[in-house]
Amino acid sequence: MKNKLDDNSLKNGKSGRLNGKISHDIDVHHLYHKTSLFSKIALVMSSVLLCVMLTALYISYNNNTQRVVKDIKVMMNTFSPLIIDAAIYKDTETSIELNRSLETHKKILSLSLYDLDGNLIHFYEKNDGNSYAPLAQTPGLSIYEGNYTLTYPVSFNGDNIFNYVIYYSSAEIIRTILIQLFVFILPFFFYYLHFSLHVPQGDKTTDIFD
Repeated sequence: MKNKLDDNSLKNGKSGRLNGKISHDIDVHHLYHKTSLFSKIALVMSSVLLCVMLTALYISYNNNTQRVVKDIKVMMNTFSPLIIDAAIYKDTETSIELNRSLETHKKILSLSLYDLDGNLIHFYEKNDGNSYAPLAQTPGLSIYEGNYTLTYPVSFNGDNIFNYVIYYSSAEIIRTILIQLFVFILPFFFYYLHFSLHVPQGDKTTDIFD
């Protein structure tokens, strides 16, 4: 009789531990699927936000670039009387005045001025310790050694009289893009940090038998 009670107690104990194990495994299984679903949602949201971020950065870069082109065109057309005196009449004082005017624009690294036949008639370089050479004419906007080159005509009374090549520093625009990129990434970093610290890992399962 006592042996039967012992056997029943052993069976009941094993059955209780088995039920506990099954219940624990079900909880872990639900937790895994809940965490997996949350991770998939987070991945989709991150992908969408990444696309939005890249689009915003491209728009910002494009807007800044077009602003540079517009500002340079306005500036050079404003300087056209000085350019005419310096290039056509070889007026030394006007050449000096033109160079001094260009010095106030800190982002302009060099200016190569060509006549309509492609002959170099004036050259300016920024006095920043670097050596700059006249750049070849590449119509429109292009990139050279990480900076902009802008090649456009100078107009006077509606006629093109010269072509200029301006070597323009892109450092400020790149810095602006990097700051915007940092601002976009920072919330993702804190979100990931919060997620990694607060997602429950689940208890380790134990064997049915000791």
